[in-house]
Amino acid sequence: MIIFAVAGMGGIGKTALALEAAHGAGEEGCRSLEVRSEFEDWYGTAQTLDNLALAHMDIDHSAEARACYLQAADDYTQANAPTEAADAQSAAESLT
Repeated sequence: MIIFAVAGMGGIGKTALALEAAHGAGEEGCRSLEVRSEFEDWYGTAQTLDNLALAHMDIDHSAEARACYLQAADDYTQANAPTEAADAQSAAESLT
């Protein structure tokens, strides 16, 4: 398993980096990409997880995508973004 941690202030390219890593490592056996935020940027972390779920879907890893959507829903809730949390929860439920 390959694990990456991506942290930093908003707007510096964390999501793009995470997606590039997921796409590049996905076919070589990467089972998941863990994203953590040291700065409690819940909304930014949730967006990264949301995008990571899409990357997992691109390589037919629906279980990993579902886990990312569920974590994104939790993080959107922490960020007080109920609409985005509901969307992520709904996306996760569609993969069960």
